[in-house]
Amino acid sequence: MIRKPLAVATLCIAALSSSAAIGAAVDSLSSSLPPVGGQYVADHLCYFGGAFCASDLVFTGFANAASSFGGLGQHVTFDTHMYANVAIPGYSGPVVFSGSMGLLIFGRTSDSHTGVFAAEMLSLHLTDPFGAIVRESPTLTSSGVTSITTIPGGFHISSFFDIFPVLSIDGEQSWIPEDGGPGGPVHLTLTPTPEPSGLMLLISGAGVLAIVRRKRRAIR
Repeated sequence: MIRKPLAVATLCIAALSSSAAIGAAVDSLSSSLPPVGGQYVADHLCYFGGAFCASDLVFTGFANAASSFGGLGQHVTFDTHMYANVAIPGYSGPVVFSGSMGLLIFGRTSDSHTGVFAAEMLSLHLTDPFGAIVRESPTLTSSGVTSITTIPGGFHISSFFDIFPVLSIDGEQSWIPEDGGPGGPVHLTLTPTPEPSGLMLLISGAGVLAIVRRKRRAIR
C-alpha cells in the first residue's frame, strides 16, 4: 500500500497539537477499541460531480473486533454498517452498506494504555445490496487522532478520521474518487450511539427500501 512520505511523523505532531479539537466523545466502561456505545458520523459523500450523493452517514454496529499490538502500535479491525440517505438520478432514500474497517493507533501498546494517539484508517470496505462498493483510498493517507482518558468508573474516548473514500459501481474494476463535496477529505467523528428506538427506525426504513427495489427489479 502506497503512503505519503513522513506520514507517521506528521500524524504524531497532529496528535500532540490537536487533542483539544477532537470533538465529541464516548464514555465507556472499557478502554478497548472500537468503543462500545460509539459510532462514527460524517456529513456526506458525493461522486460524479454530485450526481451520486450519500448524506447523513452513520458508521455503527461495530462487531467482531480483532486487535493486536506491535510494530507501529495497535491494529484494530471490525465489522460495521454504514447507514446513509442516498440521492441518485431517479431515487432518493435510505440505504445500508455493510463491511469492515481497519484502524492503526500509533504508539498504543495495550488496551490499558491511555493518552492521545495519532491514528490512521488503513482499510474500509463497504457494499450495499445492489452492488455499489465504497472503500478507503489505497494511495491517500486517511489520518486522525484518538484520545483515551480515565474518568470515574470508566474511560472517555474521543476520535476522528479524515478519510478519502472511493466508489466502484462495476465490481471493483474501476474506482471513482469523492468529488462532489466541499473539497478535501471526509471528516468522521466518534459520537455516542442514539437511543435504540431511533436506530431501529433508520434500520427499518432501509429495509423497506431494499424490499421495494427488489420488487421493482422483479417487475422489470
